[in-house]
Amino acid sequence: MNHPLRSILFVLFAFAPGAVLSQSNINVEVSGISGEEYDNVMLLLSIEQQKNHPELSQGRLRRLHAKAEEEIRRALAPFGFYRVTVESELSETDGGWQASYRIEPGPPLPIGKLNVGLTGAASDDPVFRELLDSPPLAVGDPLNHTVYERWKSDLQRLADERGYFQASFTRHTVSVDLVAYQATVELEFDSGPRYLFGPVNITGDLLLDREFVARYIPFSEGEPYSSAALLRLHEGLYGSDYFSRVDVRVERDAAEGLYMPVTVALTMNLRTRYQFGLGYGTDTGARGSIGMEQRYVNPRGHRLSTRLGLSEIKDTLTANYIVPLKNPETDRLIFRTEYSLDRTEDIDSSALLLGAGIERARGYWQRSYFLNFQQEKFDIGLQSGDARLLMPTLAWSRLSSNDVLNTVRGSRVRLELRGADESIVSNTSVAQLNLSGKYIHSVGNGRFLLRSEVGTSWAPEFEQLPPSVRFFAGGDTSVRGYRYKSLGPKDSAGNVIGGKHLLVASAEYEHRLGEKWSGALFFDTGNAFTDYNGELERGAGIGLRRRLPIGWLRIDVAQAISREDRPWRLHLTLGPDL
Repeated sequence: MNHPLRSILFVLFAFAPGAVLSQSNINVEVSGISGEEYDNVMLLLSIEQQKNHPELSQGRLRRLHAKAEEEIRRALAPFGFYRVTVESELSETDGGWQASYRIEPGPPLPIGKLNVGLTGAASDDPVFRELLDSPPLAVGDPLNHTVYERWKSDLQRLADERGYFQASFTRHTVSVDLVAYQATVELEFDSGPRYLFGPVNITGDLLLDREFVARYIPFSEGEPYSSAALLRLHEGLYGSDYFSRVDVRVERDAAEGLYMPVTVALTMNLRTRYQFGLGYGTDTGARGSIGMEQRYVNPRGHRLSTRLGLSEIKDTLTANYIVPLKNPETDRLIFRTEYSLDRTEDIDSSALLLGAGIERARGYWQRSYFLNFQQEKFDIGLQSGDARLLMPTLAWSRLSSNDVLNTVRGSRVRLELRGADESIVSNTSVAQLNLSGKYIHSVGNGRFLLRSEVGTSWAPEFEQLPPSVRFFAGGDTSVRGYRYKSLGPKDSAGNVIGGKHLLVASAEYEHRLGEKWSGALFFDTGNAFTDYNGELERGAGIGLRRRLPIGWLRIDVAQAISREDRPWRLHLTLGPDL
């Protein structure tokens, strides 16, 4: 009798409400809601959170199911739903258990009264007034506690950013009337006084004049505090490349009245930086470079940079001497010199350039004004010459991008005007305009890249212009499928001698093939002309892209589709998107 009794007791124990359901599959299904409401319900629903617990018993499962309706109502209340009905069901299936909750959230609770007040110095602050005049909640809107709490956080954060360090809420209540079914929101914010910038103390073993460093400070003592101004100060100093470390601190504990001192601790960067580079491109062939930059030549922050670049088709030696102006972050005076040797199939030239100019940055735009003197000896096809040009040059450029190296959405545009007159130093006259741009826009799992360049010249004696002032097309960044500078007007011997005008356009689509790889399809068209009646050459092909820390490696196979034999050409480039 003992053995049968033990068996019966074992079976009863195994199927008792307290038995562990370790092998059961429990499926929780919620319907009738979506989005944030659904996510919050699933987060607060205990039966969902504990369904995979190794010691979950049948009795515990039923208790979790019993309190699910109240948890659902609590989860939906922050979104303004206070008349929630729930149809719930828990059933045993062949594979385990099914818990189902069909939710009818009902009408959201509207805001019947909204009382908002602002006192303190911020009542005259236009930034604060703008935030309060366009509140995220209004009478008649559904009550959303998440939006309400975010609004409070925005007010407090704005107070901290603009120097209202004593700001506080004197009243912040949300009252819910379930009989009238409406809510009352009351918000009173006292900003207190606004703190001001005190004296700025620059510390560190500096090799620069403190008066020069102080020109990076974008505010004056006594101006209202702004965290944006401090951030601009930090970015300006660090971006100057004079310093390896920049620490900007507001000494709130040392405030005298409302004036808060600012301490700027700086660590100097190494004076000299060397740069080396090796590469290959189908336009240039093998190439290499070596450069040296003196980050600070003297205590006034002057810079000197030199670079030697060598390739199969062009060698250059450049030197730039840079003098920071009154606003050293955006304005500078540049003296430059460059000697270059250019050797292509149809061109052989040597040029010396001396120039001086000013560069100014304003927002996304950069303007430059240069006066360049250029002496260039050249042989191009059957033409030879020795050009001497004194060329004023004006340029405007704009760059906008989320990331210059790996652009999701961005653009660049550059407009340049330059000219020379034979009555002033030059031995020929020319006026030239060049406009170029690129636009990148991501769509889904890919992106479109559009590129264009237009140039035009007025030159009564075109044959006296050196190759550097003529227009050519063809190559990696022009019309792919054609050799570098192989498109343009030709002389009687068939040599490409360049044109007065230029028109190039390109459309490309890249599709991501993984985290670092993309495939591309492209179509290019363009040419250089003596006049605009010339024929546009066309190239098209496919490409492979590999993202690297310094930009993209681009491998393109392009066909010159406007040529009778339709030859193919390989193009390799490496660099940023813009």
